[in-house]
Order: sequence, then structure tokens, then C-alpha cells
Amino acid sequence: MKRLTTIALWTITLTICFGFGAAQAAEMPDPDPIAERVMEAFDIPGMAVAIVKDDELVFARGYGVLEAGGSEPVTPETIFAIGSNSKSFTSAAANERQEEPKKK
Repeated sequence: MKRLTTIALWTITLTICFGFGAAQAAEMPDPDPIAERVMEAFDIPGMAVAIVKDDELVFARGYGVLEAGGSEPVTPETIFAIGSNSKSFTSAAANERQEEPKKK
């Protein structure tokens, strides 16, 4: 479970890092070397990276394999379990919703 959480967090981190400041997909830095370093540093067999800019998907790629020692590749469509992270997302969304001005 801890490995899946780490994979999800790094996927989100890479998405945020590359998403800001990239005006066009053509101007975006190459995420391949960074993804490969992250996978090696954290001993992750595979991960998916998606970058969204102005509500449009500008980059999606899978890296590595689904399971260590396996041969099934990770694709942009691979679904990863995010474990208890959904609780944090839900509480942040609820807090944001609460802070919105009430519409009359």
C-alpha cells in the first residue's frame, strides 16, 4: 500500500511540476529523464504521468511495468490505487467548498 501511495504522490508531483509554466506542449521540458530518475530513486516498477494545462491534456505517458518482474507495461490509462490519499482530497474539496461565498 505504501508503494502505491508513493507512486500516486509522485504522479501528482510530476503533473504539478510540469504543468506550471509550460505555455505549449512543444515548449514543455522532456519529462522522460525525470520520470526515469524518480522510478530508480524510489524503486518504482512503473508510473503514469499526465500534464494538464488550461483544462486540456497536453501530455500523457506510461513508464515501466505494472508489477516488479512483470511484463505488462504502464500506459496513460493504467489505474493506480491511491489508498488513503482520497481522504485528503475530499477534505480539501469540502474545505474549499465551505470557503466559497454563498450564492443567493
